Amino acid sequence: MQCLDSAELRKAWLVAREGLSDTNVQTKISAQLAKKLILQEAFDCATKRELISKFQISDSNLPKESVKPKAQAIFCIDVRSEVYRRNMELVDPDIETIGFAGFFAFPINFIPIAHDKGEAQCPVLIKTGPTIL
Repeated sequence: MQCLDSAELRKAWLVAREGLSDTNVQTKISAQLAKKLILQEAFDCATKRELISKFQISDSNLPKESVKPKAQAIFCIDVRSEVYRRNMELVDPDIETIGFAGFFAFPINFIPIAHDKGEAQCPVLIKTGPTIL
């Protein structure tokens, strides 16, 4: 490892170190830091309020019991399905998705045509069985 070492550099380092140990400099640095910390706290609080307001439900956001959804889609509660559920509901609020616990299929590893690798076609906790090409 190489480092710079010269008389000028050592002198500049000592001057900078002495300047930082000066009480007035320390007070200025502390005041600047305090202001920045206050501004950061204010920013964090504002962001938190904005985020919380997005989750608050008003009566107008509640689904009407008499209005039937355009469609209902039932998905496994596996996290891989959550992406589809959220996006379907974002695209059209009149589509209702429901999560359902259960896996009633074959635990296989499926390799599509012209691919070297495939994916397990079962929940993560279930060990895959035969490989289907």
